[in-house]
Amino acid sequence: MNRIHFRNLQRRYKMATPAYRRLLRAALAELRVSEGELTVIYCNPERIRYLNEVYRGIDAPTDVLSFPDSEPSEDGGLYLGEIFIAPEIAAENAAEYRADWAEEVAELHLHGLLHLLGFDHETDRGEMERRQRELFQKLLPLVPGQRPGAD
Repeated sequence: MNRIHFRNLQRRYKMATPAYRRLLRAALAELRVSEGELTVIYCNPERIRYLNEVYRGIDAPTDVLSFPDSEPSEDGGLYLGEIFIAPEIAAENAAEYRADWAEEVAELHLHGLLHLLGFDHETDRGEMERRQRELFQKLLPLVPGQRPGAD
């Protein structure tokens, strides 16, 4: 069984963690990952900017960062790593692209998960983008519409 943990380090946006857990579990099943563990951390733009600068050398906030681990977890499964998501940046991107915020955040979860599993859109000739699009289209109904708002 896949285990998914959440940490909310920001307070501006309420996060539908049960829906995102369903989304990630369904995505892991689609990707044939049966024994994995990961953590999703929601953070503010300042924290994700710091992480982006330290780990990627880019001094700017981003919407999602993944840190793959691939170490055995405490229960003998595989710890896949952490996904950091900045809901505030996702809201800005959704407004810019005229997209739905809940859909934007759902896609960030999928994007982060694919990175944890070794996909890399910068080198894979479109494979990650194709898989992300397929998963998004198939699994989006698992995430009810939600609008950004205070917790």
